[in-house]
Amino acid sequence: MNTPSEPGHATSSGHNILVIDDEFGPRESLRFLFKDRHNIKCVDNVDEGVRCIETFRPDVIITDIKMPKKNGIDGLRDIRRVDPNVSVIMLTGFGDFDTATAALRLGANDYLTKPFNTVELSNLVDRHIQRTIATRAHANALKELEAMNATLTAEVKQHEQLSSLGAKSSEFIHDLSNPFSVICMCVQMLGKHLQSYDIQGDKNAQVLKEYARNINSSAQRCKDLFELWRKAEKEGELALKPCNLKALLQEVADRANVLASAKGATVRLPSEVPDCMVQADEVQLYRCFQNVVTNAVQALPSANGVVELFWQTTDNGMAEIHIKDNGCGIPPDKIDRIFDPHFTTKRESGGLGLGLFITHKLIELHHGTIVIANNPDHGATTTVRLPVHPAQPAILS
Repeated sequence: MNTPSEPGHATSSGHNILVIDDEFGPRESLRFLFKDRHNIKCVDNVDEGVRCIETFRPDVIITDIKMPKKNGIDGLRDIRRVDPNVSVIMLTGFGDFDTATAALRLGANDYLTKPFNTVELSNLVDRHIQRTIATRAHANALKELEAMNATLTAEVKQHEQLSSLGAKSSEFIHDLSNPFSVICMCVQMLGKHLQSYDIQGDKNAQVLKEYARNINSSAQRCKDLFELWRKAEKEGELALKPCNLKALLQEVADRANVLASAKGATVRLPSEVPDCMVQADEVQLYRCFQNVVTNAVQALPSANGVVELFWQTTDNGMAEIHIKDNGCGIPPDKIDRIFDPHFTTKRESGGLGLGLFITHKLIELHHGTIVIANNPDHGATTTVRLPVHPAQPAILS
């Protein structure tokens, strides 16, 4: 019998297959079929098979249905209690379709009639190995995301208690809310994605990878902000270094697209826009553009909403960044107050009126300017001007 070098994990020879069958002949046939490509463990009764699941951690279980003492249907219930994600293929006698159908209702993933075709069974096992791998990855990711969600929720509740201490604590809550919203949205989408899981797995794996990338990046931004506030840096003390504007805005656009997609909207960053290095505190500048782009997304219509990010360098050593949306715009009687602290048009949805105030303050500390104006047709455009890095060549549009 082949055994894995590390319980619960496939060795270099392949993945783990568990066979449960009371008949010696079929067990040995299956062992011979898979022994050269996979780690295979064969047992002659259900109870022994269930006992070895946690240590052997099979990627596929092949089990007969008709066995003495405890049959495969009863065993299926026990298997699902121990491992809800492993693929289970049931073997049944020819013509016994009622029993096979009952097995599928109880959580079996497939069935095959005896005597089985070895090529068909081999292909079936390969497909279900990939299904198990993808399903376990999805389940682990969802578990980690739920834990992250609980941790961040606890952080928000803790810092809400500090809001009475003044604007500093309020700014902290505001900074935390944007990446936290992205994480929550990804958790919800991942849950919906798992409900409609496709056995082929390829498309799901790509979607899961993209969600995980967004979550990891946003979580890192949370960590950066926590570190920023722990240091309690004094106003005016920015760590100005060369910062890749295109890379920074690409990250902002990627995160904002998670929120925008929930309302059928898009955040666009033209691929042909050239690289540009600016003098900036990268974490603080990320805060600024995240605030502006998030506001733009929230102002978009319920359908066909678009936020466009583009920039150019000028001949006087400045980078001019534009964030344009086709949303509702800003009421003319309120546009002069948008940078005032605690002024917001989103009070009913929980807005604190601090995002643009923080952004305006930080852009000035970067020796730049920020202006917001309504577009002639609809929506608004935010224009930010920042000093380029001295080594940056001028690229005029």
